[in-house]
Amino acid sequence: MRAARVAADIMNTFRSLYSVGLIVAGIATLSMFASAQAPQTPSQQAPRYSLGIPSIDEIPPEAIPPAPAPVRRAPPVPAPQAKSPEETAAYEKFVKEQRADERIRLVEDFLLQYPDSELKQFAYQAASEAYRRKNDLGRMLTYAELTLAENPENLQALLTLAKSLPESVSRDDPDFHDRVEEAEQHARKGIEVLTKAVRPARVTAPQWQQTRNEAESSARLALGLTAMMREDYAAAETEYAAALKLIEKPDALPLYRLGLTYSFLKKYDESIDALQRAAAAGGVKSRTAGGAPRDLVAEAVAMVEKARGPVSTPTAPAP
Repeated sequence: MRAARVAADIMNTFRSLYSVGLIVAGIATLSMFASAQAPQTPSQQAPRYSLGIPSIDEIPPEAIPPAPAPVRRAPPVPAPQAKSPEETAAYEKFVKEQRADERIRLVEDFLLQYPDSELKQFAYQAASEAYRRKNDLGRMLTYAELTLAENPENLQALLTLAKSLPESVSRDDPDFHDRVEEAEQHARKGIEVLTKAVRPARVTAPQWQQTRNEAESSARLALGLTAMMREDYAAAETEYAAALKLIEKPDALPLYRLGLTYSFLKKYDESIDALQRAAAAGGVKSRTAGGAPRDLVAEAVAMVEKARGPVSTPTAPAP
C-alpha cells in the first residue's frame, strides 16, 4: 500500500508538469535546428551542419530528403528559389533578424508581399521559432503546422510539434488523446525523414552523424513522453534509453522523466541513478500555485527512496 501511495504521488508530480507551462521541454535539443543562419560564402560555412532556416544560397537540392531509390531514379526535386532580387533581400532580412518581435514582423511582411513564394515554408518556420523565443506555445505550434502544410517533411517542424504538442494539453482536456497521438505521428515521421536524408557533400561524416544523432534523440524523447502520458512505461523506458544514448550530455528534463519512468516500473535503483544524473545536470525547477519554488528532482528522489524502503547492507560472513 505504501508503494502504491508513493507511486500515486509521483504520478501527480509528473502530471503537474502539464500545468506549469514547461515549454522548455524539448526546446534545448531543438536549439541546434532553430538558430537562423546568415548567408555565407562556401569558404565561410559554419563548421557544423544546421538543419535550421537556410540562407538564400544554402538551399541545396540534397537538403531535401530524396524519395527511396526506385529502379529508375526520378529527376531531382528542384530546390526552392526566390523569384526576384527583391524577394531574396526580403527573405535574407528576416533570416538574419535575431529579435523575435522584429523577425515576426518581417515574416508577416514577406508573406504579404510574396504569398506564392517557394520559400514560404522557411518563413513559417522562422515565425515558429520566433514565437518559441517568446514562450508563445500556441502560435509556435500554429506556424509549425503551417510549415508542414508547405513541406510535410520539414524536420524542424516535425520535431517542434512532436515535442511541444504534449505540453499544450492536460490529461483532463477532451483532445488529450488526439494530441498525444498526433505528437507520436510527428515523431515517427521525423525518424522516417532522417532515414531518407543523405549527407550533403560539404558536410563531414562526423558532423552529419552528430546532427542525425541529436535529431533522432529529439524524436525519441518525444516518443518516450507520449508513451509516458499513455502510462505505457515499458515503451517509455525503451525510447528514453535509446534517446539518451545518442547524446553526450543529456539535459536534466529527460533524465528526470526517465527516473520517473523507472519508478513506475518499480526499478527503484535505476530511478535514483537517473534522478541523481538529472540533479547533476541542473535539476528541474518549478513553482507552486502560490509562487513558492519547487525542486521536482529532489521531490522525486524522496518519494522513490520512500517507495524503495531502506537499503539493506550485506552482512559480513562469520569468521
